[in-house]
Amino acid sequence: MITVQRLLTAMAECVPLSVKIALLGKRGAPSRFANVIHSILNRTPGERYPVLKCSGALEGYRMKVDWTKHRSFAYGTWEPEVVRVIAENVKPGMVALDIGAHSGFYTLMLSKLVGPGGKVIAFEPLPANFRTLEENMALNGITNVQLQQRAVGEHSGEGDLEVPDPENSLVAGPMIPGDPHGSMKIPMVSLDDFLFGQSPPVDFIKMDVEGAEGDILRGARRILETSHPRMMVELHGMEKQEARHPVANLIAEFGYEIQWLGDMGNTAHTFAEWKAKAAAHGA
Repeated sequence: MITVQRLLTAMAECVPLSVKIALLGKRGAPSRFANVIHSILNRTPGERYPVLKCSGALEGYRMKVDWTKHRSFAYGTWEPEVVRVIAENVKPGMVALDIGAHSGFYTLMLSKLVGPGGKVIAFEPLPANFRTLEENMALNGITNVQLQQRAVGEHSGEGDLEVPDPENSLVAGPMIPGDPHGSMKIPMVSLDDFLFGQSPPVDFIKMDVEGAEGDILRGARRILETSHPRMMVELHGMEKQEARHPVANLIAEFGYEIQWLGDMGNTAHTFAEWKAKAAAHGA
């Protein structure tokens, strides 16, 4: 059955990315046209969580998405600058981490980039998200991704997670009876503990963890100082920073150079590369 959602995403495949961005704007700064169209589409009858063909970075893949919040995953317009930089820096055979995997947009992209000779480890603690993440990997027959239903932090053990409201954009899929509400206890691991002795070493880390970036980086000191993985880190709480963000300072203390990819008010994306590699990369 052809639904409005499937028809629109099929049409999106035929439109160049630059045109789509010009029409729709960017995450955090939608165009006036986009606001009108999205308002109409959100009231259009159809599935709340359809499985859609993707275009752009995930051309040839399918995703189950929340139509009211994340249809840009399928349009191919999600975070174009981040997508571009990741595509330029993740190569076949690499080991990549997706920390805060949500429903799997970047997990699928990393899986595609590292290829069958590479490996992706995706961490997502929220039950509703993890179910959708599993489904999106199965939909595409992904075999080079290891899924971890736990959080990453400064120390290993047990931590607390505040479960967002079901309508929050952090929730990727439908919540079901029995899902926790409010605060829940979750297993937590530091990257230094999780990756200790792993071979080959980690090459790339993507991180979107709603303000826990500093804790995760402090728990990855040994990995950062020995393996020097490139990193894409979304920084939160930007509006509270009168000077440079403390997590950006922490990344620099580990010997990394930082490239700012722009901000969306409360958040900003940074690409970080170890200085020696950055110098070689730019040579």
